[in-house]
Amino acid sequence: MAKETTNFLRDMRWTAKLTVAGVLSVTNIVEEMHQTVFSLGGLIGEVARREQKGSRGELIRGFRNDYGES
Repeated sequence: MAKETTNFLRDMRWTAKLTVAGVLSVTNIVEEMHQTVFSLGGLIGEVARREQKGSRGELIRGFRNDYGES
């Protein structure tokens, strides 16, 4: 019984880590897409990486700070 519980907890930790990694990856993709759209797809110059502002920026920064990605 103890071994089953240990395996279950280990599996749950890995599931949580994979979920966080997936969410961070999707967040990065969406943020890059927004940057590209805001610059008209590079038609008016190179896509400049800039910090998100407002509530979206707060959400992204908070999530990255909480889960260790800079």
